[in-house]
Amino acid sequence: MKAIILLLFVSFSALAGFSGHWGNHGDSSDLTIELIEERGHISGRYCFITNKGNRVDCAEEGDMNTRGIINNNVATVTFMSTFGGTGKATLTINNDKLIFILKDNKPFVEANMSVPAMIVFDRIITE
Repeated sequence: MKAIILLLFVSFSALAGFSGHWGNHGDSSDLTIELIEERGHISGRYCFITNKGNRVDCAEEGDMNTRGIINNNVATVTFMSTFGGTGKATLTINNDKLIFILKDNKPFVEANMSVPAMIVFDRIITE
């Protein structure tokens, strides 16, 4: 019985972390981010398609354009836009939602991309 409880706890803890696929799909945008959390560090790649498909900022397959550090369940990340330039954001998890808050959106502004200051991502379950 203790082993089952431990397995459930471990499974729940894994789901509660940053690692995984996340998405936010709207009428004029399709925002996704894939993250890997490892020993207090976070890395991943985002693909933001905005302005009804007229602006696409997506890392190539296998490229990591997001990196940062996790401290007290808050990830502070730097992201590199394919349009050039770097920005900053903080990430938190709340009720299995990833909250992405832009702290420096300069790359998006310079690329004329409509990216909200706060994005709420849903976890995408993949098989």
